[in-house]
Amino acid sequence: MAFPQVEGTSTDTAVASGSSNYDLPANIQAGETLIAIVSGRCAAPNFTWGTGWNELVDVDRDDQACLSVAWKKAVGEETTVSISSSAATAFSFCCYRISGAADPSVSAPEANSAIGENGSANPPSLTASLGSAEILWIASMCVQGDTTGPPTWPYADNRISQVNGTTIMAAMCSDEIEAETEDPDTFSGHDYDEWVAATICVYPEAAATGTNTQINIGDDWKSIAGAQINIGDDWKAVAAMWVNDGDSWKSIF
Repeated sequence: MAFPQVEGTSTDTAVASGSSNYDLPANIQAGETLIAIVSGRCAAPNFTWGTGWNELVDVDRDDQACLSVAWKKAVGEETTVSISSSAATAFSFCCYRISGAADPSVSAPEANSAIGENGSANPPSLTASLGSAEILWIASMCVQGDTTGPPTWPYADNRISQVNGTTIMAAMCSDEIEAETEDPDTFSGHDYDEWVAATICVYPEAAATGTNTQINIGDDWKSIAGAQINIGDDWKAVAAMWVNDGDSWKSIF
């Protein structure tokens, strides 16, 4: 296995109620994973994402900051995403285009969110339900009234932010960490009045070589070259196997 990689990013803004189109990263390839956030200064915005998008987080802090996080398995033709909201306000949008991730329709990205006020925006701890792996961890946040972006970021990689006037700012950054649980540092340096933050994990694509799977033949352990399943009259490679060692699932390959 290897860590998922951020291949491209995009940011955009909108000021409207109803539906708006936001630009996605360029050169999206079929099978890649898209992770996006949209933020606004509103309460209970009821975000609705376009076809194929799956919402992980939809949370607000009073009527000052709201954040929605969603993922999509790319078909390779996307250039924009349509997101609608019942709120009439300014919105900021950020997106990652990710390669080398597990098929999100099988091992979907996961997220946890937190809200706060009067201090640093603090993405919460998240425990990956599938256990420790070479995970791409993403910290994201939304704050109201910030026009410059965060002075201090929780992660060093793939930093993007989008300010919409003097109303709302969204930001994302990432790190490659092999762990089951991660608690990012804070977006700090400003005394944020109201904030919403989320931590996201993206699982790695499993190697289908079978090098870690063995079978005992007589008194000798032999590596299984690959696991396959027959669908109709066609054998298909199994991309991943997991075993439960008590209270958690561990990757075999």
